Amino acid sequence: MDRKYREEYSNHNLIRCNQLLNFRGNQYSYGQYDRTQTEQTIDATQHYHYGAKHRLSEVRIEQTDRSQRYGYVYDALGQRIEKHQLDSV
Repeated sequence: MDRKYREEYSNHNLIRCNQLLNFRGNQYSYGQYDRTQTEQTIDATQHYHYGAKHRLSEVRIEQTDRSQRYGYVYDALGQRIEKHQLDSV
């Protein structure tokens, strides 16, 4: 097995290039700059969106019967100071 790839057989987690792909039934995917792009659980899928300064700007949670979006606000020091719900369907 390549040194970049490592599988932990004890709890069936898969780690590749320092990225967690599977953990306790959740699946993760990564986008540009190795940021988490999606997290898929049994109940829902979460999509992460980032702004120009690589800060989390929005999370969209899709479930079978509904969808929710949350936005994040940062202060001048780059600290996340607010989370607000954008809409709910």
